[in-house]
Amino acid sequence: TYTYRPVETVEAIEENIGRHHFTAETSIRVNDFWDVDAGVYASQYTDNNQAAGARARFMYRFSDKPVFRAGYMFEVGDSKWRAPEYYTPRDYMNHSLAMDYRRDITDRLSLSLGGSYGMARSMGKDWAVSYTHLTLPTICS
Repeated sequence: TYTYRPVETVEAIEENIGRHHFTAETSIRVNDFWDVDAGVYASQYTDNNQAAGARARFMYRFSDKPVFRAGYMFEVGDSKWRAPEYYTPRDYMNHSLAMDYRRDITDRLSLSLGGSYGMARSMGKDWAVSYTHLTLPTICS
């Protein structure tokens, strides 16, 4: 997918900085229990900064209905420089335990919840990183 949007921080809005963003993602069901999700992204900013990264998740499927999966996630990312107006990854690497849950409410309506927790490293500094998301009922076409 491709999008263009202004960068949404006060400093970037004041500087009128935008971002061209490209992503490609795929999910593969390896067998009855294992799934692999992978994706890459590239961003070109209007201030000539560039960022790129990739993510892979190796997920064990505990159930199909509802979908409940847990596993390992690996992410990397880098950019030309660290802009003071907005965040871009610099020499970033993340190893995490991940989980996701999706329940179909009807044929066209679903609810999903996911998260991860692990260790990240960027520019020689380590820290714990966590991520959670909740997608409220979504109409599927």
